[in-house]
Amino acid sequence: MDDTDSSITWHGPFIPLNASFEPITWADANLCFNKTFTVGQGTTSDDYSFDIPFTGSGISLFVAYNNRLGLNVSITLDGNFTTINWFILDTDYETPTYTTYNATLYDKQNLTYGNHVLNIVLQDYRGNQSDIMFDYAAVTGERPAVKFSGSSTKEKIGAGIGGGLGALAIIVAIAFIILFSRRRTRRKTSAMELDLIDSDTKDPAMFHRSSSNVTTTFRPGHNRRQSSFSQSSSSPISPVKPTYSNFLGQKHPFHQLPS
Repeated sequence: MDDTDSSITWHGPFIPLNASFEPITWADANLCFNKTFTVGQGTTSDDYSFDIPFTGSGISLFVAYNNRLGLNVSITLDGNFTTINWFILDTDYETPTYTTYNATLYDKQNLTYGNHVLNIVLQDYRGNQSDIMFDYAAVTGERPAVKFSGSSTKEKIGAGIGGGLGALAIIVAIAFIILFSRRRTRRKTSAMELDLIDSDTKDPAMFHRSSSNVTTTFRPGHNRRQSSFSQSSSSPISPVKPTYSNFLGQKHPFHQLPS
């Protein structure tokens, strides 16, 4: 944030300088950030100050400091945490005059990210005025990622729906297996009933009742009951014409009894 930023509010006779001005004795704008800086002079009773609003989690103030100028300011962050910051006036005039650029006047980090206001007030320096050459402020911090509380709820709802659909799929699968098993049993029963019908007559009116060893065949309309060891329609006992020996009624010569 440069000293020319429009969000900075100045209270008092602060003068902005840039490279178009002739270099003054104590600083050169060409060596400052954005080639500008703002000069202010005042005492505690003058109450000259400026406010720097910023959004972030940290801020640092940088000035151009000349060893022949005394600087004493009070700095307050968000109405609290007032500090006294200064640069000592070098009274030994035998030393050369110099200006330090990018000199840190104030640094505050690790703030809660958000909107803050820094207030800088000029104070007396050993009973005399203070001189400030404000260059720029460096604001740090990034906006944290926003966490929506509804996301966890959506995840829970999604998990509930997924679990419900999974349970429903299992129930449908079980019902399908039971239905398939019942149909298969019915088909087997029908096939067994068809096998019991007489294979020769194909007469549905005739049916068989099976025991462990003997198959009894019932023929509706017939009074005679037959027993057989097969499902054939022929009589289980075939009539056989007996064959007799030519020697029937004769005695065997070797079996004659002695007289």
